[in-house]
Amino acid sequence: MEDYQYIYTRYYSHVYGFLLKLTCYDRDLAEDLTQETFLQALVSFKRFEGNASVKTWLIAIAKNVAFSHFRKSRKLPSSPEEEMDRHGESPSFVSSLERWEQVRNILTIISTFPPKTADVMILRLMAQLPFDQIGQQLKISPGSARVLFARGKAQLVSQMKELYDYEI
Repeated sequence: MEDYQYIYTRYYSHVYGFLLKLTCYDRDLAEDLTQETFLQALVSFKRFEGNASVKTWLIAIAKNVAFSHFRKSRKLPSSPEEEMDRHGESPSFVSSLERWEQVRNILTIISTFPPKTADVMILRLMAQLPFDQIGQQLKISPGSARVLFARGKAQLVSQMKELYDYEI
């Protein structure tokens, strides 16, 4: 149990930060999903084989928790209008709405990618994992992870320009 408490303390901010991005900066939802992630990690802690780093293992659990939540709720995080109702309008809020829109658009596009490419894109962009850890997690070589990321990034840049007239 002491090991688990260390893991929670050491990696909480990494998991929360990843989920914060994935939820388009919905702090309440990110907090709930972070707690669910660590709960699931606790349940499966004895089965952790150490094939990947603890951080990579937790990020993979967090990704699965978040996607499961999105599938159950049948939508991505709340709309800007719902956020506006909840928080009111301020200069920092307006800039966070713009960031929210961009992240939501990126996630919408990535969700159309083949599963392996989508996983690589999310683990690299949202979790900022290195390619060797992404490869370990997805059971592919780091080179394959790099190639999938490069192809996904080119497709993402193209679709952001085409669909949203936004250049990355």
